[in-house]
Amino acid sequence: MIVRSSRRGATLPEVLTASAISLMMLGGLISVGSQASIGWANGASRVMADDSASSAIQVMTSEVRAGLRLTVNTAGTEATVVMPYVNAQGDYDRFTDGGSVRYYVNSGKLYRQVGADGPTVLSRSVSSARFEDAGGRLQIEIVSERHNGNRSATTTLTTQIALRNDPI
Repeated sequence: MIVRSSRRGATLPEVLTASAISLMMLGGLISVGSQASIGWANGASRVMADDSASSAIQVMTSEVRAGLRLTVNTAGTEATVVMPYVNAQGDYDRFTDGGSVRYYVNSGKLYRQVGADGPTVLSRSVSSARFEDAGGRLQIEIVSERHNGNRSATTTLTTQIALRNDPI
């Protein structure tokens, strides 16, 4: 006669209980992994949108500050800054007009055009840019949108830049 306590293995209720617990743990891990992936995609989209808008504003700020005067078109979609004249020795003459720099958005890119030269891209993924002449200061609002997979994020940055070479 065989005694039950000496048999190896598991009973059906034990196997079913262990399987149910394993499935619940696996479901929890899948849910956590899925939420982490969604969070990462949202965060990555936000960082990319922030970077696009921030880098554009940084470049514009360093350049516009050196300007003599600015004009903004009536729609507020283009800004042109007249830069001071630079002589052969590299010195500024803030009382003489030099070249002009134009900023505008076209097809999701922020462009910078110096004089009649071809435009260069300052930033990609820029949905829109609004410019306003606020009494010798350039008010800028840049909206950047980035996609990462099926997630997207939009960033709006606003700044005001004073022209430090404005003739007295």
